[in-house]
Amino acid sequence: MPPSRVDTFDNIDVLSPVENPASGLGRQIKKIALRERFFLLLLGLGFMTAGMFYQNAAIARWIGFLFAGYAAIGNDSIQTIGTFLASNKKQPWWLLWLFMGSIFFATALYSFIQYGGDVSYGRLSTKGFSQTPQAFSFLQIAAPLFLLGSRVFGCRFRLRSFFLRVSLPPLAVSAKF
Repeated sequence: MPPSRVDTFDNIDVLSPVENPASGLGRQIKKIALRERFFLLLLGLGFMTAGMFYQNAAIARWIGFLFAGYAAIGNDSIQTIGTFLASNKKQPWWLLWLFMGSIFFATALYSFIQYGGDVSYGRLSTKGFSQTPQAFSFLQIAAPLFLLGSRVFGCRFRLRSFFLRVSLPPLAVSAKF
């Protein structure tokens, strides 16, 4: 006897939970995909962009930088800033943003002065960062997109270890970890 059909979800038949216990998870994934369809579309465009340009190092380094920057800010900073803004609701918004901006500016200015124009506190002058990479793999460029995609489904990662493991060359990863 064929399984009974309960409902149709965008022309995709969904089996009843009694006959297909995994359908509850499938239905939940479909709801998330519908709710986040614009974000998932942008994510797909990001993967296509990474696939088109990862072999061109001059373009790939900037695309990877933009993806990584957005992923890092979208994953952690928004939570911290959101908490700060929510806990100071009584203050004018421009005063809060001025305060946060001044902390960033003071931090970057100190590093710029202390390290001769380097705003990374000298971290990029360590071994391995003295020359610009001349080749990238697809995963080095697309790794932040996997992070962003997993966030849609509620997964969280520690950014430092995630980006470090996917951005180092294979020999460096096996030697360090």
